[in-house]
Amino acid sequence: MNVLNTFGRVGANVTAVTRSVFAGRDTYASSPSRETISVNGVLQVTGKQNPQSQEHVAAEQYRKIRTRIANHASQPRIILVTSPNSGDGKTTTSIHIAAAMSLQENARVLLVDCDFRCAGASCALNLGPSPGLKEHLSNSAELDGVLSSVAGFPQLFVLPSGVAPCSPAEMLTTRKWHDFLEQALSDFELLILDGPSFDSVVEYELLQMASHGVIFVVRQEHTNRDAWTRARNSVPQEKQLGLVLNCA
Repeated sequence: MNVLNTFGRVGANVTAVTRSVFAGRDTYASSPSRETISVNGVLQVTGKQNPQSQEHVAAEQYRKIRTRIANHASQPRIILVTSPNSGDGKTTTSIHIAAAMSLQENARVLLVDCDFRCAGASCALNLGPSPGLKEHLSNSAELDGVLSSVAGFPQLFVLPSGVAPCSPAEMLTTRKWHDFLEQALSDFELLILDGPSFDSVVEYELLQMASHGVIFVVRQEHTNRDAWTRARNSVPQEKQLGLVLNCA
């Protein structure tokens, strides 16, 4: 994986810009600002837009990222999206990648909110407090009963983090967690895990171990360099799918 030497600003006349590195290549992806991202915002990546608009650029660039994931040599089916620090933009990236991947033919995608303490994806998609992964892992809910669909994306489903009090680190070491992954892989072609940041909680390591590949999100003038180095070194080289530099 290519690694950016600096987190300097990239040149583009858009509100938010990310530089994505996949399969040894660079692409530039613009996305709606983090303040305005929503289900409708994600839907913008599929529609017909003005070729000069920010949304059109976002659509094209996330399709490029989708292509590179789909054609990656390791063919990862469980992808963890994480970041060295909180506030780097990983949840926005998770949502956009999941939405773009679900647009492929016969590609059912499950976006799993694994940031148990913040529930970023659930909040960004306006799901509100609702049963989810915690309840399923504690045997109080069936998987089908806690999945949410996304209007306009018939192949995209979201599993909220849930509301039950629990110890996430302990739940991720149970047989039920491994059973969940097996069941999800039988029902979906791809799992996108919106995980916690590297610097915050112990369950990051457990999610990294369960994933087939990891995408890092860093943010210019925000991400701590030492934290980024430690996060990168914590993941085996063969699992490092790419780096996204968020300039929002």
